[in-house]
Amino acid sequence: MGIFYEQVEIVNRTSKPLTVRFDGQDMTIPPNYADGGERIKGIHTMVPRDVIPYALNQNVLMGSEQAETPSHFDSLVGFIEPKTKKTRWYHDISYKEQNNEELTRVPLREFLEDDPQVKDIKVRGRKLDASVTMPSGGAFDVRERG
Repeated sequence: MGIFYEQVEIVNRTSKPLTVRFDGQDMTIPPNYADGGERIKGIHTMVPRDVIPYALNQNVLMGSEQAETPSHFDSLVGFIEPKTKKTRWYHDISYKEQNNEELTRVPLREFLEDDPQVKDIKVRGRKLDASVTMPSGGAFDVRERG
């Protein structure tokens, strides 16, 4: 990741690898916790200090952002300062697991549950088994002019 003089230790707060993109380069951060939440010893990943805001914003715990103050959210990564070894509010390094039910940074269900037009929020993704059929007479079919 280039030549950077000041390095900080990044902590992956989950049990799965995470990635951070900075300066056009991707870096994989190995997990610092096992599936049960026990800390794995011996894993120390150092990154440049400039990566801190990018890593925090790219690895948000979905559903943890407050709509009124979007700068307050939980992140799946934390940082340990090299000199003081203290953590700050945005440098929390305790175990967190990604909530698979939340699909956005803001918990939309809290805001949309009172809306009478919204019946249920369903999102289809890759993991859902659905058969897709192409409709005939679609916009991209070959047609005769006239």
